[in-house]
Amino acid sequence: MIAAVLLITVAALAPASACPAAQMAPSLNQAVGQTLTSVRSGNGNALLAQMSHEGVAFGAQGGIVPYVSLADQFGHRRGHYCDLFVCQGKVGRLNTLFNSGRMEKSLDIRHARADVVLNGRTPRELDLGYAYTAQCKWELASIGAL
Repeated sequence: MIAAVLLITVAALAPASACPAAQMAPSLNQAVGQTLTSVRSGNGNALLAQMSHEGVAFGAQGGIVPYVSLADQFGHRRGHYCDLFVCQGKVGRLNTLFNSGRMEKSLDIRHARADVVLNGRTPRELDLGYAYTAQCKWELASIGAL
């Protein structure tokens, strides 16, 4: 049992470490730009394509919402889709946090993670968490706001 867990863990980590570390920062900038553009332009399909297939955590205390559930919510324009976009003429509670403000990024190459904070230390703070995949691509793994 322990050997199987270790083997799965090593297999999951090995491909990401094969990605050039020098590629991580520029591709993070691109991923963040795509995320912001997707929300600002109201393109739910583009945002969904950037989300982790492991699921996305919403909020500081929120659990992970499975990707298939997010795809269903986005397809029917309900749930978290309505938090991020406009539903029935109402702007989602997270939507306006994507619009402007100072941006800070922290990159953890060793753990293939990144944290992006918009409007840090203000009531409009938005925290986006990204995970680097075995395909050398950043995926949106969490979205949080105060």
